[in-house]
Amino acid sequence: YALSLQGAKELKTGASFPHSTRPFRTNLFVFPLAQAQDSTKVRTYYFRIQSYFPLQIPLKIGTTKTLLEKQHKTDTFMGIYFGFMIVMSLYNLFIFFGVRDKVYLYYVGYTVFLALLYANFKGYAFELLWANNPQFNFYIPAISNIAVSFMILFATNFLDTAKKVPVLHKFSFVFLFVFTLSSIINLFGNYPVSAILSQPFTLLIALYLLITSIVLLIRKVKVARFYFVAWLTYLVGIVIYILSLNAAIPTNVFTDNAILFGSASEVVLLSFALADRISILKKDKETAQAQLLLTVQENERIVREQNIILEKKVEERTLELREANEELNQVVEELNVTNEALKNTNEEVAEKNEELGETLQEINTLNEELSSTNEALIGANETIERQSKQVEKAYDNIKVLTIIGQKITQTLDLKRVIGMVYSNVNQLMDADGFGLGIYHDRTKRLIFDGFMERGEELPHHFHSIEDSNYLAVWSFLNNKPIFINNLNVDLRQYVDKDIREITAEMGEVPQSLMYVPLVLEDQVLGVITVQSFEQNAYTETDFSILENLAAYCSIAVANAQAYEDISSKNRNITQSIQYAKTIQKSILPKRELMRSTFADYFVIYQPKDIVSGDFYWLAQLEDGSAIFALADCTGHGVPGGFMSMIGNQILEEVVRREQIGDPAHILLELDRHIHQILFRQDGHALDGMDISICRFLQQDSEIQFTFSAAKRSAIVIQNNSVLELKGDRAMIGGAALSQSNDFHNQTLVLRTGDKIYLYSDGFADQPNIYRRRFGSVPFRQMIEASYQRSMEEQKNTYKQALIEHRGLEELRDDITLIGLQV
Repeated sequence: YALSLQGAKELKTGASFPHSTRPFRTNLFVFPLAQAQDSTKVRTYYFRIQSYFPLQIPLKIGTTKTLLEKQHKTDTFMGIYFGFMIVMSLYNLFIFFGVRDKVYLYYVGYTVFLALLYANFKGYAFELLWANNPQFNFYIPAISNIAVSFMILFATNFLDTAKKVPVLHKFSFVFLFVFTLSSIINLFGNYPVSAILSQPFTLLIALYLLITSIVLLIRKVKVARFYFVAWLTYLVGIVIYILSLNAAIPTNVFTDNAILFGSASEVVLLSFALADRISILKKDKETAQAQLLLTVQENERIVREQNIILEKKVEERTLELREANEELNQVVEELNVTNEALKNTNEEVAEKNEELGETLQEINTLNEELSSTNEALIGANETIERQSKQVEKAYDNIKVLTIIGQKITQTLDLKRVIGMVYSNVNQLMDADGFGLGIYHDRTKRLIFDGFMERGEELPHHFHSIEDSNYLAVWSFLNNKPIFINNLNVDLRQYVDKDIREITAEMGEVPQSLMYVPLVLEDQVLGVITVQSFEQNAYTETDFSILENLAAYCSIAVANAQAYEDISSKNRNITQSIQYAKTIQKSILPKRELMRSTFADYFVIYQPKDIVSGDFYWLAQLEDGSAIFALADCTGHGVPGGFMSMIGNQILEEVVRREQIGDPAHILLELDRHIHQILFRQDGHALDGMDISICRFLQQDSEIQFTFSAAKRSAIVIQNNSVLELKGDRAMIGGAALSQSNDFHNQTLVLRTGDKIYLYSDGFADQPNIYRRRFGSVPFRQMIEASYQRSMEEQKNTYKQALIEHRGLEELRDDITLIGLQV
């Protein structure tokens, strides 16, 4: 630009130059206009602007004060926007760690890269992230492409387009290919071509996602409602912004930032939709548990009904045998009477032998007939005895079967079920081989795990249900039993195989086989088989026993599968929380930072659950001072862990970024941020924390120590004197926003070797087996008695005291005790 008519001064700046070349270090292009001594003189300024694309240039002229005031408001607005995007990203990232659903990860990726894209558009990314690397400004298309790619992945997974709209789903692969190609072109340095390629396809993908959500709405897919409203809100913001760029509508604060309002609204609405998925998962789990309970109750009912039926059959059979015995006994009595009469007749015949020779011959014949009748009666008695033994055996079998059924239906380990049945089935029948084939729906296989043959467990094997040349597969597919007593004769009735083929494959094969499908509520779960290497090894009674045993095994298989499903879900949840513990541990101060700040220290940090609601924090400021904090957040476990992450992030913002070192001021800012994040309509925060803030400033041989706290205390050892510094009763969060006089500083002058002890209330509140707390007074006495020892010895002493007091009692709360030596 020209300074006067006699001379001119030229200033060059832009995205191709380092940020340090700008006259003013801001995210905007600001040029100083020299003031002429003659204010009435007209001065001329020339601006030459070069860009690869159409560009809107809203020129503004003003004083430094007015420009700075307006820019300050813009910076505040943008700070709120980016802070909001970061909070939403962290919130959904932690949900991802909990539920392991990749749709949350796609949402986080989209939110992060969208925020980075707008930070680049507004100049903040260049100013704060890569001020000395202007070449990064030309990777905007790549950032935009990555953000859009995450949105495509999120939309297709969230809306399940592959199943619900498969035709439209195919277009997503085309868009992903185009954006990947555009990103590669951009990364290889061709900015114009990449931008030209990505811009029209960005508009097309916006239209594609809107059409997809409308189609799903028409098909009454519930989750599409959240997505349609969120995407429509974002598109409205984009349209307003484009109209303002083309001067179709006036340019003002709203139209200039319409795209930001739209993106923030979209992120909130999509977050609501994702939160709804958590409630769905919870309902699914409760439904599964309720279904399992109903299944167990129904199984118990089936067992009771089967027992009643079996007992009734035994009673009917026993009654029939008793009636047969009574009839036979009556016949025997009649024959005995007849024999007695014949004896009398024989005596008379013997006396009159001479006279009745012919009659004697007839009597001899009658005796032969009576002998035959006696032999028949003896055979009948033997048959009765054999039938009685069969009844007794059937009764014993029923008792064994009932015991087996009770055991296996109470066992949730499928392999133990197989072992238990095999160890008892030989009491009921000949069982050289025994196995359960369980159907696996995903692989379409009947899996035999733990098949027993002649007392040994065979290797794991399976049959594909597409190969019906296996007897087990035939029985499963047809839901019919198989009863074979001679494999050579009966094999061809079921499969298209010759016995010689089977012998060539397996060697010795069983000759007698029984297969019964495992069926529960019309669903075939698998098959049970009993096999013998002898021919004609089984009877109809054996087959009936196996059918009853199959009913028990069906219940046991269903119970075991349901238990395994629930156990798998519980393991996944526990693994997610364990990973959250690793993340939480990573935000705590590193050992090197602690050692460089303090002469010595110890930390006792014991979460009640896997993750903790307690956390401690350390930062070194530019003025040479160090800020140390110990916080006890509301709750423990996962809720407490989330609060600890929020508290840690606010301290990073307030202390590190804003360089606020006054402890009372830090508490006030922390309280304000907590209320902004966890705000409710009644003006209260949902949760909060108790926290101690310490400031250490080295001044020659002395250390200025400043302490302020919300509902916490500290113990200070100064010149071998024990002091207790009590914090203010005002809390962080949980109530109305605190006033400036709610937190107060307490200042001491410390010397080398003095000690400070900070702690949460978990140690003092821990009960023993008699429900008595450790207590605040014994806690202080414990420190007074031990502070002269080394920090490591103190740590061991306090941990041992907690163990002896606690015994076998569970932790009541998170426990943190930290000792610092200056």
